[in-house]
Order: sequence, then structure tokens, then C-alpha cells
Amino acid sequence: MADKKTNKVNKKKPIKVDVRLTEQTRTGITKAQFLEVFLAKACSIFATCQACNINRGAYYIWMEKDKVFAKAVRDCRESLIDMVEGRLYERILTKKPEDADSQLIKFHLERKAKHRGYGDKSESDVNINVKITYVGKPKEIENETD
Repeated sequence: MADKKTNKVNKKKPIKVDVRLTEQTRTGITKAQFLEVFLAKACSIFATCQACNINRGAYYIWMEKDKVFAKAVRDCRESLIDMVEGRLYERILTKKPEDADSQLIKFHLERKAKHRGYGDKSESDVNINVKITYVGKPKEIENETD
């Protein structure tokens, strides 16, 4: 913009903007990156941490302290199970039992999707409460008093 009296161009000083990110913002970006990579790495904590260049300890802290992040991780795991389950149904519907990876699909679902009914049905939780009541003195005590 030219000044009418001097015909000189006024140069405005540039505005300085602080573009440094806060620790909280950087962590949020890293968490988002982690979740993006997590599913692509088959929900492997090790592989995802390595790809995102973060410490596994940070992941476990996030899981403990950030309920939204923890839910997103659980959702990723469920999505992976859905994808694997879909592959299993594809194999069943196309009737290709000779495919070697059908066993891998079954293995994965038995280990990671027990809560959906996959796995060994013989597993059960058994709690036995036993109350022992002694009548009289135990033999060791009887022999000592004689």
C-alpha cells in the first residue's frame, strides 16, 4: 500500500505466530497416528509402537488413563476380528477347505474371539469352597499330650 504523501510502500512487520504444539496436542496427534496404524498392523502393540516410534510404556499409560483411547483400541480389535471372521465365512461359503489359511483363521478366532463363542468349549471357571471342621484333637496333638 503506497503512502499518498511520500509515494513509499509501507511494509508491515510480519506477525509472529507461535506454532509450537503443546505436549497435550502432540500426544493427541500421536494417539491418532497410533490408532490409524494399529489396525493395519493387525492390532500388534509391538509393531504399531515401532512404526509410530513410541515406547510401549506410553501405550499402556494411555490405555490406563485415557478411556476414549482405550475404547478406540478395543474397537480396532473388534474390527480385526470382524475382518478375520469375514474371511472365515468367505472360505465357508466358497467351499475351499483345501486353503491352508483356514486353519490360521480358526486359530486366530479361537484365541482372540472367545467372547464371541470361538474356542475350546471345555474351558470353565470352577470355584470350590471347602470348609473343613475338625472334631476332636488332631492325632499329632493327641500323641504329644500323652
